[in-house]
Amino acid sequence: MIKYTEGQGYHRHASVVMNLGGTGGLEVWQYLSRIPKFLEAPISIRDFGVFASIIGSATPEALYKRLKDIHLK
Repeated sequence: MIKYTEGQGYHRHASVVMNLGGTGGLEVWQYLSRIPKFLEAPISIRDFGVFASIIGSATPEALYKRLKDIHLK
């Protein structure tokens, strides 16, 4: 991550989000000691170790309704 933070290490709050159904997880974090700013260069798919995630559900219709209810697109 250092190459994306101008060579500096910053304090951040991180949460590991796990699916208890066993279909995976991811890390979500936010800066604490820096104000986020827009990138100066376009994002390339090669910039990320993981570009997309998959959410598994035993009840996909219920999951879709829940995500729609919280306006997640």
